[in-house]
Amino acid sequence: MINAATGFRRVDLAKIALARSFGASTFQIFTKIRIPMAMPMIIVGLMVGSIFGLLTTIGAEMVGGAEGLGNRLTYYSSLIRMPQFFAIILILAILGISIYIFFFWLGKKWASWEA
Repeated sequence: MINAATGFRRVDLAKIALARSFGASTFQIFTKIRIPMAMPMIIVGLMVGSIFGLLTTIGAEMVGGAEGLGNRLTYYSSLIRMPQFFAIILILAILGISIYIFFFWLGKKWASWEA
């Protein structure tokens, strides 16, 4: 949400003024100028939010979950089963990297004009 608001605030006002001088409506300005200019910030916010969501989910499962990867981490660490423990860590790492790669691809597809 904060990244989206920041992205919408950093829109070049000269482009909006130019669009208004050509008679663009508020909806047209929003869809043709504001959303495309804010898209890189929105995608970065989604990327960071999804990674933190994964970490929060694992932490919540470690504390109070009856099943899930967080519970398995706690279970295997208490029994000192390191191969299983590191297998869960590897699964979580692959999941986090795949989330990052997905949003990187999404950013290249939807916001390719931003460096």
